Amino acid sequence: MLVVIAIIMILAAILLPAASTARQNARKREAKSFITALGNSLKAYEAEYGTLPMNDDGTVPAAILVPAQLRQFHSIMIGSNVSMDGTVGRNPRNRVFLHFKDATVAVASNWYDPWKRWYQIQFDDNADNQITVFTSAGAPQIRGRFAIWSQGPDQTNNLASMGSPLNKDNITSW
Repeated sequence: MLVVIAIIMILAAILLPAASTARQNARKREAKSFITALGNSLKAYEAEYGTLPMNDDGTVPAAILVPAQLRQFHSIMIGSNVSMDGTVGRNPRNRVFLHFKDATVAVASNWYDPWKRWYQIQFDDNADNQITVFTSAGAPQIRGRFAIWSQGPDQTNNLASMGSPLNKDNITSW
């Protein structure tokens, strides 16, 4: 009887870390999938309207979007004609660019990654097809019209030194 219990405990000790790793990998895949879908929806919006979602003054948001902007952006992507910062609607054809399987996500307007942090979105604000993520020294230059990322399991932005081991868990669109 003790041998059986010992064998079960050994098997449990072997399987628990593997289950934890599998769960973490599934979360990373979920985040990467959403980032890809969001990137594709931005490309579709740009193809439809000839520009990325802009502020009311015609400028593209320069900084990383804050939660209030993400809610407006969310509404635009799911087909509402709202503005990024107040008055002018940014989806006059009410096109749906991003579909949610889970209705609560679509209604709640919360774009949280699997670790319950907001996804980070930054646009190319000067049309040079380059984005400097953050303004700190050593921040990566990203080619493209937008950058989307999740802070990953450690829930910190360590993008200033992309080669650092601290960044292995960040999930990015680039």
